[in-house]
Amino acid sequence: MSEDRDASAATKLTRTEFAVVRAYAQGMRPIDIANRYLTDPDDEDALTEHQAIARILTLRDRLVQFALQHDRPEIAGMFEALRGRSDVGMTRRVDALSSLESLGQAPRLRA
Repeated sequence: MSEDRDASAATKLTRTEFAVVRAYAQGMRPIDIANRYLTDPDDEDALTEHQAIARILTLRDRLVQFALQHDRPEIAGMFEALRGRSDVGMTRRVDALSSLESLGQAPRLRA
């Protein structure tokens, strides 16, 4: 039971984290995403492009796990293939992200 709770906590995403993945899916530059959502404005150290991408992809991986926890493998698959940024693909991903975000944070229990 404790392991289930730990796994659930590991894949909970905040509104900001959903916003990061949404911005990336929409084609926003990773460094701009990092500056807007991932860095503390009081920090003097800025993230490099490589660090920004690494953080975004970590959030993407958590989002994939979240989708799988909620029995949404089709959405998980879309975000696993996030490298493709066609307009149709971006629209589908943003709609799928909104769908996941509306599910809340508790994973569905399977019978």
